[in-house]
Amino acid sequence: MTLPPIIRKDLSHSIRQLSLYYHYPIWLNSLLLAAASRLNFSNKTRFYQLIRTFFDIIRKNSQNSRNMQNKTQNITAVILAGGEGTRLSGLDKGLVKLNNKPLVQHLIERIKPQVSHIMISANRNIGSYKKFGLPVFKDSVNDFAGPLAGILKALQESQTEWILSVPADSPFISTNLVSRLSENIKDNKVVIPDDGKYLHPTFALIHKSLAASLEGFLQQGERKARVWMQQQKHKIVDFSDQAEAFMNINTQEELQHAEQHFSKL
Repeated sequence: MTLPPIIRKDLSHSIRQLSLYYHYPIWLNSLLLAAASRLNFSNKTRFYQLIRTFFDIIRKNSQNSRNMQNKTQNITAVILAGGEGTRLSGLDKGLVKLNNKPLVQHLIERIKPQVSHIMISANRNIGSYKKFGLPVFKDSVNDFAGPLAGILKALQESQTEWILSVPADSPFISTNLVSRLSENIKDNKVVIPDDGKYLHPTFALIHKSLAASLEGFLQQGERKARVWMQQQKHKIVDFSDQAEAFMNINTQEELQHAEQHFSKL
């Protein structure tokens, strides 16, 4: 049946306003009106309920999209490449090649679409890391103090509200790691993935306000990332459906396994 003129007029105005707000093409006004005119509604109330629901869904989806974009734009990823590589014959793991490409390059390519900035934490081969065109920082804590030292430096140097730490020896990082962690920020200060068997504190989202807390923790001689993070207001996120994304490379055998895994992707 044809819509009554007064309803059609109100609908036309509402759709036009929606088009202007969300930058929809003008032709969509006529398309939506034509579709609505063929609906068989028994009363005006039901009709408007449907229209409001339609608008609310679009508005909610659009807002969620903008919120997620804002969150990722406020995150700096730090690639933790400052270790000694003792189990890999002392090699600088970020520069070890997998499928003819340095491990750090694999990480850059996977994480770049997810964050606004990337920096590298390294204590050796600084010149080699600078060739990737990203800021490179050395630990402010001496004697290879572990991943927390690199995280501290990132918190001190980053201009964004959040940092995402990722280890240089994990080339299969999830392409939706940031979005899934960001969904759980809420009022937490640390968000950590768990693959169903293991917690992965070196893949965490960490709020910049925790720099002083972490510095104090390290000054006490503490080094365990899990211990410090669980002292903060934190959230653990289930990534059991992506356990292989946290595969890391510590030995030659694991490097060979990674080559085999890469060939299957």
